[in-house]
Amino acid sequence: MIFEDWSAEELQSDKWAIFESPGPEGHWRFEEPGAEMDFGEKTLILRVNPFTRKADASPFDDFKHLVISKEPIAVPESGVLTLEVEFAVRCQDNDPFVLRDAMAGFFLCDMRSATAFGAVSNGTLAGALCVRMALRVGASEAEVFAAIAEAWDRLAPGEHHRYTLQYERSIDKMGFWLDRRLFYAVRRVPAKIDQMHLGLALLTLERVGQPLHGQGAELQIGPIEVIPT
Repeated sequence: MIFEDWSAEELQSDKWAIFESPGPEGHWRFEEPGAEMDFGEKTLILRVNPFTRKADASPFDDFKHLVISKEPIAVPESGVLTLEVEFAVRCQDNDPFVLRDAMAGFFLCDMRSATAFGAVSNGTLAGALCVRMALRVGASEAEVFAAIAEAWDRLAPGEHHRYTLQYERSIDKMGFWLDRRLFYAVRRVPAKIDQMHLGLALLTLERVGQPLHGQGAELQIGPIEVIPT
C-alpha cells in the first residue's frame, strides 16, 4: 500500500501536520520558521538552512522540523510491519563525518511510549536513530533509550538510497535496512506498540546547552510504502 506518493504537489492538511508537544516553556511546535517545501515528480523536498530555533531541553532542541502523519498505521498482532522509502539528503555547514551534527530522515513514532525510530542520513553517513521524544527537563543523555548507529559512510550527497524500517511486535524488534541490507536492530523495544505515526524530520543531536552551529539540511523523499505481513 502506498501511504503517500506526493502526487498532490502540496502537503495535504488532512494527512500531515507539524508535530506539537508540551515543552519546558509551554507548548512547543517542532517547526523552523524558514522551512521550505517543493514538490517534484512524486517527490517532496523539505529544506531548512540554517537551523535557527533553540530549546533548553532535549528532544526539543534536537528535532528542528518534524512533520508527522495525522493518522497512525496499525501494527499487526503477529507478523511484521514494513515501511519502505527512498530518500536523499544534503546538509550545509555541518561536519560530514559526524552524523549527529545535522541530518534528515524518515521516522516511525509511537505516541504512547513517546519513542521515535528513524532511518537518517547527512548525505555522507547513514544510520539508525532510536530516541525518547518526551524526556523530562534536565534528563541525562543516558536516559535516551538507544544511541545512534551508523551504517556506512561514503554516500554521495543528494544520492537516493532505499531505507526500510521493520517492526515485529511479537518479539519486540525494530530493524533498519539500507539498500536491502540489515545494518541495525533494536531487540528490546520498550513497549508493545499497536500503532505508529509516520514522520519526516530535519534534526541535530547537540547536547543541551551547546549553541547551534547554523547548520542546514535538505530531505528529498519519494513515495512511502506500507507493507503489513
